[in-house]
Amino acid sequence: MLLSGGGHGRRRLFKLCKQKFVIVKKQYQAVTAAEAVKVIKSGDHVHISSVSNVPQCLVKALCDRGRAGELKNVYIHHLHTEGAAPYVNPEFEGIY
Repeated sequence: MLLSGGGHGRRRLFKLCKQKFVIVKKQYQAVTAAEAVKVIKSGDHVHISSVSNVPQCLVKALCDRGRAGELKNVYIHHLHTEGAAPYVNPEFEGIY
């Protein structure tokens, strides 16, 4: 579903869709890195932030899942990253 910018464009889009939009208030909770990467499934595409924004704890947790044989054919997209990139090691061929 696409949402356009504000103003008249948004009203036109809502009329075209003829759907009601409901804003759901979510409550968030803190989870460990291992719990956070459980939502990644085999075949998923994962974008890793660039330069110093690389979440190394999540990269490590993702690699732990790969090492355990829980994932395969996960596509990692990244540009220039700082620090280690263990997902490119030969042991992960076919996983990432």
